[in-house]
Amino acid sequence: MLGRVPLLWGGLAALVLLWLTPAILAQTEAPSELQIEVERFGVGGAIRPGDWAGVRIRINDSAPKAREVALRLSPRVDPDGDEPIYQRDVTTNPGQWQGAWIYWRVPHWFDQTDVVVISAYEALEAGGADRTGAIAVGTAPAGRLLGQVRVTPKGYIPADVGVIAMVGNRPMSLSRYGVRGQGERFRPLGHELQELVTLTPAELPDRWMGYLPFESMVWGVGEPGEVRGERAVAIREWVNRGGHLVIVLPPVGENWTNPSASELHDLLPRVTVRRREGVDLERYRPLLVSSREGRLPRESVVHEFIPAVDAAPGEAVRLFAGPDGECVVARRLVGLGMVTLVGLDLAHRVLLEQELPSPEVFWNRVLGQRGELPTTQEAEARRTQNFLSRSGVNFAQDIPSEIAKTRTAAAGVLLGFVVFVAYWLIAGPLGYAILKRRAQVQHSWLAYAMAALVFTGIAWGGATMIRPRKVEAQHLSFIDHVFGQPVQRARTWVGILIPWYGQATVQVATPTPDGSAPGKGEGIDVAAAWESIQDAKVGVGAFPDSRPYVVDARNPGAIRVPTRSTVKQWQLDWAGGPRWKMPVPVDDAGDATPTAAIKFNTDRSTKALLAGKLKHELPAALNDVVIIVVQRQSSLVRIGADGPEPRPLVGNMICDARAYKLANPWQPGQVIDMSVVSSATSGSALASEYLSRLLGSQSTSGFQGATRSNPGQVIDHLTALSLMSQLAPPKRERTDVSSFPAANRAGAQGLDLGKWFTQPCVIIIGAIGTSNEPADTPTPIFVDGQPIEATGRTLVRWVYPLPDDPPSMSPASDEAAPAGVPTERGG
Repeated sequence: MLGRVPLLWGGLAALVLLWLTPAILAQTEAPSELQIEVERFGVGGAIRPGDWAGVRIRINDSAPKAREVALRLSPRVDPDGDEPIYQRDVTTNPGQWQGAWIYWRVPHWFDQTDVVVISAYEALEAGGADRTGAIAVGTAPAGRLLGQVRVTPKGYIPADVGVIAMVGNRPMSLSRYGVRGQGERFRPLGHELQELVTLTPAELPDRWMGYLPFESMVWGVGEPGEVRGERAVAIREWVNRGGHLVIVLPPVGENWTNPSASELHDLLPRVTVRRREGVDLERYRPLLVSSREGRLPRESVVHEFIPAVDAAPGEAVRLFAGPDGECVVARRLVGLGMVTLVGLDLAHRVLLEQELPSPEVFWNRVLGQRGELPTTQEAEARRTQNFLSRSGVNFAQDIPSEIAKTRTAAAGVLLGFVVFVAYWLIAGPLGYAILKRRAQVQHSWLAYAMAALVFTGIAWGGATMIRPRKVEAQHLSFIDHVFGQPVQRARTWVGILIPWYGQATVQVATPTPDGSAPGKGEGIDVAAAWESIQDAKVGVGAFPDSRPYVVDARNPGAIRVPTRSTVKQWQLDWAGGPRWKMPVPVDDAGDATPTAAIKFNTDRSTKALLAGKLKHELPAALNDVVIIVVQRQSSLVRIGADGPEPRPLVGNMICDARAYKLANPWQPGQVIDMSVVSSATSGSALASEYLSRLLGSQSTSGFQGATRSNPGQVIDHLTALSLMSQLAPPKRERTDVSSFPAANRAGAQGLDLGKWFTQPCVIIIGAIGTSNEPADTPTPIFVDGQPIEATGRTLVRWVYPLPDDPPSMSPASDEAAPAGVPTERGG
């Protein structure tokens, strides 16, 4: 039974519904002391299996005075059959409606038929006995039941579909990312769908976990002053952990840059905003549409952004410039994420009426997406014109096998098999033959009994010898760092074997300086029991002694769970100060100095794209390293039959980029010369060629984890997860698209690096740990307050931002690249 990971009950629903407000079926139980109503089930009214979700409720207590209550959400059992209960403790204000968010992880087996129970209990003093029998750490024990509702949520987004959040009720053409043919779950000329969910500033959550389903949030309508206190902190932490906040400035009444009106003002680019009225947007046509067609506003408001003279690198990045060089889209790098300011009035009536701007022209270049985005009518027309369904491939399929502790289980199975065979032979035919040869057949029953006794002892002793004596863990991790930023982020899937019966507290937290115990981090780290999509489709088996356990719904970094000397699988999200020594620029002597840097090569006599040197001090060698150089976004204009015209990207990349593979592992302390690495001049160095090969590394026969990938494929699949938005889309002129894969990342959302393809940078991706030489995880994991080691594989993703270089509004030339270096040109 060692290493056993129980399977899941139920199946994954395939319905996609975006709106929830009128679609919550909630039935209050018997009359209660405390009323509970569900205002919003999921941020934006939708939940996605495998992600954290926020539930906004309100309560009204009829008690004569204020009291402490424990609000609990119960979604059903986890993979072991134990019931996670997500709890938030609040103080009531009798006679007044109070709002509260409860956060929970939606399991992969959750579907539209499941019922969530939301309850209110009297909160007991710490140390009291919980009347529900739940085990907990850090939350109040529950006493008498005060009120309860049962909820059937109706807003679902499947696990293989992405989500873009929109603040305001003007979609600005973003809804095109969710267009698909009837019955399909992918973009007709792309891969993963991106559903658009809309919300108002008042509906924004107060913990960053509520934003986990979103990689991008576009703020179109609403005052920033409505987001204060914990809700402002939540947005700040989400961005710091890798989120992308895009703010479209309103034509009048802009308050984002006003410190007294916005608690988020310090996240914005360090620019001076200059407002201009009566601007003809025809001047900006290449930024907004891909052709000469379409009517643009003749009089509009445009905000120009003038970078501060003393802005540090990354604080005022120019993303788009107008025809006179004026910056109209600016960006600031914040931790692992970014905040982008848009100075064009995208909510202008003329644009909204025509579903402009063209998303593949404007939004692809802002969000870091790739591929054409047809309208609903165009998508349906293509489907009926032999644009057949494609087979889905999930690049997250290797996660279960990567964290399965099969070696311990294999040892137990082998021991059991050997003992059984030996027992069967000695107690059976071999023993009888020996007794018969010695004419002692009358003692066969005695021999049988003695053999049973001896082999029982052997089996018991053998099992005792191979039983683990300490906590063991097998992991798969991702760790991210942006050079110059003070934070690293890690996501880890891990199977933890706790070799005792009873209870244990599993915790993810930034450790104390000596690493011996959990410390106090600045943010909120997240832990949750995990199940794979594959297991969700098969079903789960429960232990007979299953128990409920409480998860702090607002700070779920430490969870106390029942233990049975078996493996429990987890998903952990951590962020904090740098734990691993990532690559740094060094001088010729190999020392990291303030003047050492990576830069584009200006020596036209060489074919190297970059100049400079790098080294790292990671815990082990970096294997299967790929270095992607994003030089700049491709030109916005091309030369047409009638002169310069907007450049249609079609299925081409939004940028000029190259990809270089290192032939050997990159050892700690080893200096690599980027001028040597980037000197390849063949077409195979184009990033588009590399991304096409990544897409081909996955076959439809391996979908849903039916087969285990070989080690080389695993790295390719994990890299594809990192570059999902940039994978090669099907071409418009293909006639055999039914055989073209439709890539997705079900079960591993939130890891895409596509936004970095919108600005010059160097991206390095490589793996630490192999199947034969596993390595520890960067995520700090504790069991009962003691740090544990987890062996496995970590994908390192490091980004080095380069000086900005907005795409040109003049026809493209190859002047920016050394002679002989290949370029990518869209259109």
